[in-house]
Formats: sequence, C-alpha cells, structure tokens
Amino acid sequence: MLILSKSCFLHIPKTGGTWVTQVIRQAGIPHEDFLVDGDPHRGVKECPHPERFRFAFVRHPVVAYQSYWRFKMGEDWDGIRQTRWTRCVARTNLRPLF
Repeated sequence: MLILSKSCFLHIPKTGGTWVTQVIRQAGIPHEDFLVDGDPHRGVKECPHPERFRFAFVRHPVVAYQSYWRFKMGEDWDGIRQTRWTRCVARTNLRPLF
C-alpha cells in the first residue's frame, strides 16, 4: 500500500500495482510505503488513514485467473511437480473472454 498526501493506493496482486508504484516514485510524488511483515498487499480495513480517498485497480476475475494459472504453471504449483498435461495447458495461448 502506498500512502499519499490525500489518498491511499491499495496494491492488489497481478493488477499493475508494481507499475503504479514505480510511476509514483519516478514522478517524485511524496509517499510512504505501508508494509506489514514486508507485504505491500494490504486490505482496505488495514489502511492506516481511513479518512483518505482509497483507490485500487482490479481485473476481470476470469482474466485474472488465467494470468495466475499461467504464472503458477511456469513454476511448481505450490511445490507439486507439473505433469505433462499441465505443462501443455500452461503453454496454450488463452485469450480473455471479454
């Protein structure tokens, strides 16, 4: 989460939050990184300034899951070795439905 002078940016994983953070830093916009145990992905209830405007970016759930699936298939899915079938599925070029 980034704390700005009049707002808070909630960083939701896999929605472009790293890019937003980099742009804010490169533009020299004053901000504070808000981390809990080194994790910038905090929910709205954990925002230290609930009176400020809060914003985030989201993705369509199906497209987000497709991206997550491809990401996880590039690695071991939670430590479980990939099968030949899952490697094949991971290489398919899924297109967004919407």
